[in-house]
Amino acid sequence: MTRFRAGISRRPELFGQLFRLVSRHGFAVPPQIAAAFRTLAELEETLRRLDPELDLVESTRRQAAELLVERLRPDNVRSQVESELLKLIPVLRRLPRRINKLSESLEAGRLSVNVRLLADDRDRNFLLGLTDQIIVAMLAAAATIAAILLITAPSGPLLTPNIGLYPILGYSLLFIGCVLALRALVLIFRRSWFT
Repeated sequence: MTRFRAGISRRPELFGQLFRLVSRHGFAVPPQIAAAFRTLAELEETLRRLDPELDLVESTRRQAAELLVERLRPDNVRSQVESELLKLIPVLRRLPRRINKLSESLEAGRLSVNVRLLADDRDRNFLLGLTDQIIVAMLAAAATIAAILLITAPSGPLLTPNIGLYPILGYSLLFIGCVLALRALVLIFRRSWFT
């Protein structure tokens, strides 16, 4: 995009090159955006064939400035404000009745507020994922601390003349702690990739 800031009269096919760049590097493009890229590339190619001297970027800038000036003209702004106010009239008509209902309920002591915590699935999924990460991290820390204590403790009961029970349990717990720590890291990085 920076390459084409000055215009594309000498470098045609801005959208075609952009689409090829995205597809060459394997970026996942939603179908709607891919269709828009293809359409813009075809439009650009058609306009370039009709007028090779046409600078699409400069022309777009000029048109955008004209549209902005047109939309910000005082009479257009006034008509938009009037249109929005007309849409608000039914709400404003019901407002005194609703305020009256609220004040009557408050006066009679019947006013209640119903709030449902975690009503949205995304909130629940976020909280469950966060809880899962915390539990896995705590289990990894506990297993690692227990492993260190068992490895550094005196050998305890001997399984063979040279191998004690505590070091074997300690190394097993250390392995489990490392696996759980890696799982916690994967959960953290996977969540950060998708947010």
